[in-house]
Amino acid sequence: MVGALWGSLNLYFLTNLITEIFSPGKEVRKGKVILIVLVKFPLLYLIGYVLLIIKKGNIRYFPAVSLVSGFTLIFLVMFLKALGRWILSLETSKESEIKPKNEVKKKAVNGLNG
Repeated sequence: MVGALWGSLNLYFLTNLITEIFSPGKEVRKGKVILIVLVKFPLLYLIGYVLLIIKKGNIRYFPAVSLVSGFTLIFLVMFLKALGRWILSLETSKESEIKPKNEVKKKAVNGLNG
């Protein structure tokens, strides 16, 4: 749960950073980019480090495996979603290539018969 929350915060800052830098037709606001970078990298990773070293006795509150899996699963879901969209776009482009050819053949056959 903590890894997913940590990954969600990372994704939030990463999304804001990318949209701020690469938005077409928008001037890059350098102050906002610097603020995002200063919050995302040092603060977020400092929190991750603190989560990894917190322990009571010899037992860690947040094992590294749970943090890394929660952090990584978000990006895995994003990758699979993008892959699915890419595959679907290939199928729709194949369908759009097929449909006009069939329509042209039908018109040509109807033109010869009529």
